Amino acid sequence: MIVDEPHQLVIYVEERQIIAANPMIDNYLLKALVAFDKYGTFAKTADHLGVTQPAVTRALQKIEQALDAHIFDRGPNKISLTETGKFAVQEAQKLLWTNKAYIIKVQNFDQTQAQIRIASNAPGPLIILRSLHLNNIKIVNEPVMHDYERILIDNQVTCLLINQPIYTSDIDSVYLGIESMVANLAGNSSLADKNKVAFKDLHGQTILSPSNLGFGNRSVNTVFLVLISCIKNKPMNIVSY
Repeated sequence: MIVDEPHQLVIYVEERQIIAANPMIDNYLLKALVAFDKYGTFAKTADHLGVTQPAVTRALQKIEQALDAHIFDRGPNKISLTETGKFAVQEAQKLLWTNKAYIIKVQNFDQTQAQIRIASNAPGPLIILRSLHLNNIKIVNEPVMHDYERILIDNQVTCLLINQPIYTSDIDSVYLGIESMVANLAGNSSLADKNKVAFKDLHGQTILSPSNLGFGNRSVNTVFLVLISCIKNKPMNIVSY
């Protein structure tokens, strides 16, 4: 017992030293520092944060102590940031944005667990999905035209219905089928007897159609279901059309 106690004491002191050398800085201190850099005075900073001036003073003192660095120049009637202080502001802004992005990403992921969020870059696939009236499907009405990988990785949607496959270490694609464009012609039209109509045949004709017609300007397109790899093995009922 006499031998063990000193060893236990040494380990305890080392742990305290590690914690003291790596302090955690609360978000409200980072916000106070960034706000002070923007507004320049305790009064304006306090007004922006909705706190008292003494609270701002204490927050700036705490963050300087936590950083263990000289970040303020204090004059008789003025306090300003040193070069280290300006650098600290830049890093504080990065941390605040990272924290905000973290919260949004977790919230987006949580939504995908409750329901499947699907978006597309054309209306056709979404018309089919809406006709199924599935309770666990949330359809994003606005078409997604770019940044497919980022939208999936950020969990903004569970999967995408688009006309091109994406294969990465995190994303997989499943072939669904072919989307074809169909035109309804009047019986007295010169094109009514044709089985197929090309765009050149419609040149000069008056056609009523939705503004967002489909995948680009082609009449036939391949449709892929693109989704995060970690969920691709879940059983899914896929409707081909």
